[in-house]
Amino acid sequence: MAVLVLMDCDGDGGLELSDLPDDMLAYILDHLKDTRAAGRTSVLSRRWRNLWARIPRLFFRNQRPHDSSHVSDALAAHAARAAAAIKLLYVISPYSATPDATASWLRVAAPLVSRELRFRNRSLVPEETLIQELGEEMVEQRGILELPCFPKATVIWLSLGFLGLSLPPSGVFAALRELHLEYVQLHGDFTLDDVMMPFLEELVICRARGFANLTIKLKPLIRMNLLEIWGLVRLNAVVPRLKNLWVHLCLYSRNPSSVCIDAEELEELSWLAWYDPGFVKFNEMPYLRMVTGPAVFPYGGELKVELNQNCQKFLELFSRIHSLTLVVAIAPGLGDVWPLMEGITRFPDITILHLHLTTQGHAYGASVLHILAMCTGIAELTLQIQADFEGERPCSLNCICHQPPSQGAQNFVVKFLQEVQINNFSGKKHELDFVKVLFKAAPTLRRMRVTYHHSFTGWETVPEYFQRWASQETSAEVICRSDLALD
Repeated sequence: MAVLVLMDCDGDGGLELSDLPDDMLAYILDHLKDTRAAGRTSVLSRRWRNLWARIPRLFFRNQRPHDSSHVSDALAAHAARAAAAIKLLYVISPYSATPDATASWLRVAAPLVSRELRFRNRSLVPEETLIQELGEEMVEQRGILELPCFPKATVIWLSLGFLGLSLPPSGVFAALRELHLEYVQLHGDFTLDDVMMPFLEELVICRARGFANLTIKLKPLIRMNLLEIWGLVRLNAVVPRLKNLWVHLCLYSRNPSSVCIDAEELEELSWLAWYDPGFVKFNEMPYLRMVTGPAVFPYGGELKVELNQNCQKFLELFSRIHSLTLVVAIAPGLGDVWPLMEGITRFPDITILHLHLTTQGHAYGASVLHILAMCTGIAELTLQIQADFEGERPCSLNCICHQPPSQGAQNFVVKFLQEVQINNFSGKKHELDFVKVLFKAAPTLRRMRVTYHHSFTGWETVPEYFQRWASQETSAEVICRSDLALD
């Protein structure tokens, strides 16, 4: 809680706070990040009566789901004084706000916000609960909110707690550059186009549900992220200036209607989604440099075989890519077969390879070597090992993950590889064995950089192994970091 202490500004004391200029006092009130508390200071002195109206950022916490009149009234009062434009309006509803209560203050705010609007509904609901609701077939219907047109706002960020959303039938978001929608319930078809948003450059739709067809026709769009859109089967995007496209955990239906992406200036494509050339169409992308493909599964049953085939079909889209990122999910279970990696038969010609390894305590060397045997022209390699250092259980010695790699993955040369980075290295025997093979397979290696968490003991001996295996031209750097990200 922020507390502002003031001693008689109108008295004879000439105290320091009262000597501050109005702009400085407004600056102090602004940093309370509580517009209601800032407004209460107007009773302290005639001079303070309109100071809160100089605040460019307004923060409200609406505790009443059915009544947001105090937000609407404060916005109207701020507009009447017209001492400062609203650069940021941030409203939080801890509980499930109704569409009518939300729409009432949004209508007042629409012509007033000159830069950024942020609204977070159901803020007290844990994120795990919201994620669970995303996948539920039956969810509580919370009604539909029609978003009014904000003609001057440049950023709109809405986290709706699965409140329904629709766009206005007319009007232009004439200044809007960024639109972020998350935990949103959409209905029927959803279309965004240049007529309504002529200058939109960034679009994020995250954890949305309730609609199957998404149409994007935005010429100025530069970045688009579609993350966990539940039930989406049709995507039509005409985005000629798009540079970055992320589609993650969407389009996993095996019978989608169609996906068509027209983005001729695309430079980065991250596609962690189902891919089948029969229904997913990309136009020519001559400027594409960085690609993230669907996940690869070294072990598993029939479903994972099919997922690997999905990844292989995606990789066949490209003949030459500067940088490729793949998630390799290493989690063998009872009855899993080997080697599923044989289903991955060809990689594009790439310079940089990033592998995100979800190991769950299992050995990853055989899987990585299988991939490297098909990427012998790379110059840089990064392994990001996802690990749970406290909850991780080591696998048994007869686990399938300890089987040696195929013959082709044991004898190959990565003749141009010069730099390797491994994050979350634990120094286990299977990891040391992998690094030993890597030094042998990369005769031109010049730099090996390994980082890992301080919770592993004995890491001081790792540099000795590296010095023994590396050539004199190779610089091997081992860093123990307590702040290393675990993911």
